[in-house]
This record gives sequence, structure tokens and C-alpha cells, in this order.
Amino acid sequence: MRREAEAYDLTLKYTGTDGRTSQSGTLVLGRNVDFLLNAYDTEGDGVVRTRVPRGTYLLETPVRTRKGARATPGTALMVQPELSVTKATTVTFDARRAKPVNFTVPQGAKGVDTYLKYVLESDDTTYGSVWQHDSFKGFRTGHVGAALPAKEFSSHIGGTWQKGSTTYNLHYDRARSLHTGLVHKAKAPVLNRKGKRTLSLSHPGKATSVSLKAKLTDKQGNSYQVTIVKAYLLK
Repeated sequence: MRREAEAYDLTLKYTGTDGRTSQSGTLVLGRNVDFLLNAYDTEGDGVVRTRVPRGTYLLETPVRTRKGARATPGTALMVQPELSVTKATTVTFDARRAKPVNFTVPQGAKGVDTYLKYVLESDDTTYGSVWQHDSFKGFRTGHVGAALPAKEFSSHIGGTWQKGSTTYNLHYDRARSLHTGLVHKAKAPVLNRKGKRTLSLSHPGKATSVSLKAKLTDKQGNSYQVTIVKAYLLK
């Protein structure tokens, strides 16, 4: 008779931003055990029940909230990078705890593409995930569980916006946990010939464009990076 390896029940529950149960699913990735499962709520009752070996896991869950029969559902990406399963365990992914991602870009520039990426690098696991969209409309993010050491987990949000010949590339980094939403109003660079702050550029040939890039990092290691590329006609 073969004895079952030590394993426990894992119950996953989903709630949309409207407070109702959500038909969603979860990527269950073993960090120190050989296990990978794309669990999905096939019954539509907002619950998934499965059985997993004893171990440590990463859970990635896009919680869906329907907006109508024809409207695109809202998505709240919720990530728990470290879950220790040593007994029967229940995890609830409540989209109301996630926060919106929204950028306001100068000149009313339109989004070309946007993304969220996170990377887990530890002694037992190296894993990265990228979510790409045309825009952040209807998109939320939320971290679940405890934060990890800065060297193990990082989150990155950004995208490209276009207005005529001007391109804005915005990029935001966060250490230790997934961004729980991000609302930011980007400012255009100020070039004032009469003011105290001036910017002078020269080029040995016939210059046609200029690129400005800046990066700020706080004491916690979170950073904000912006690149502005604009074409100029020089006399």
C-alpha cells in the first residue's frame, strides 16, 4: 500500500470589488516543492478547493469583477509571494483591498502600452510575471501577506504614452511587495529661457531630438523613473 505524501487542503476564496463572489482562479506555484497548478472556480461560487503538498507557495490571482453583460470585467491582480502550508489553509482574495492604477500624463497623451511586472528571487525560487494592457483602465493591484526582503521581491509598473512627437516612458519600482495600486500625475519638463532654471544642449551635427531621463530613489529603495523623448526643429 502506497502512503500519501504529507498534504493539506488549500481553499481559495474570491470577492470582487462589488462585494460579490467572483468566478476567478489562482496560479499556485511551489517554491520549495515541485508543484504547479492553475486552479479555477469552475462552479462559479467564488471558491476553489484543492490539495497541495506541505511546503511554501506563491499565489497569483486575477480577481474579476463583471461590469455588465458586454463590458470588460475589471481585474484586480493580487499576489501572495509567500504562503506556508503546514495545515489546512484558507486564503481570501478580496478585490476591494486592491487599489487602482492610474497615470495622468502631460498634454493628454494617450496610452500605447502599459505593464506590471514582479520578480521573486530567493534561494528556492526564481520567478517573474508580466501583465500587459493597452491601458490601466479597470486594473487594480494588491499585495497579500507579509512583505519579503528587498533583495527577494520587486514590483515594477510603467508604460508608454504618446502625444504627437512627444513620447512619455514612465517606470516605477517598488521593493519588498507588490504595488497596492499607484495613482500618479506626471509633470512635463520645464524649459524656461527667462527663468532661473535653464537647460542648454548642443550637438556636433544637425540635432533633431533630445531625450531627458531622471530617476529618484527613496530611503526604502523604491524608485521612480521617467524618460521624455521629444523631437525638435532647430534653427
